[in-house]
Amino acid sequence: MNNSLLPEGFDRFIITHSYTFPPEDLIAINGLASLLNSRADAHDRQSLQTLLQYGGTDLIVVCTPDKQIVGMIMLVRELTFCHRYGHVRDLVVAPAYRHRGLGSALMAELLFLARAHRLSRVFCDAPRDAIMKRILARHAFEDAEEISLRTRMIEPLPSSRA
Repeated sequence: MNNSLLPEGFDRFIITHSYTFPPEDLIAINGLASLLNSRADAHDRQSLQTLLQYGGTDLIVVCTPDKQIVGMIMLVRELTFCHRYGHVRDLVVAPAYRHRGLGSALMAELLFLARAHRLSRVFCDAPRDAIMKRILARHAFEDAEEISLRTRMIEPLPSSRA
């Protein structure tokens, strides 16, 4: 993936089911999750591993130079006999790091990952806040009128990057 999508000084990592969570990562991820929902349950190492294994889930995190996790987004993949879809879950950036382009960069990383997984479409629940609406518009998500989702078709990666 292209780290140039992130502002200077930040890095990103893709966490999959094979990652072993150190305690400080669990604390950071639980802190970000609590920003999404004040009633969010804290994850222990096992429940987070299970979450990442369920249905092919990838967690993309953004870190500061000292490896502090300050943002995350989740891609949940759904494979059927006929289709390969993705669902955007839990895009959040810590308040002290907002308005620096991290949310948009996380979405761009997620869409690149969706292409790498050869997904045909990515869905996102209709956003309630203006910032998320702007991020989705910037990344060409369209309204799906029949249900409260935003959707984006995924173009395949050029064969040299697949």
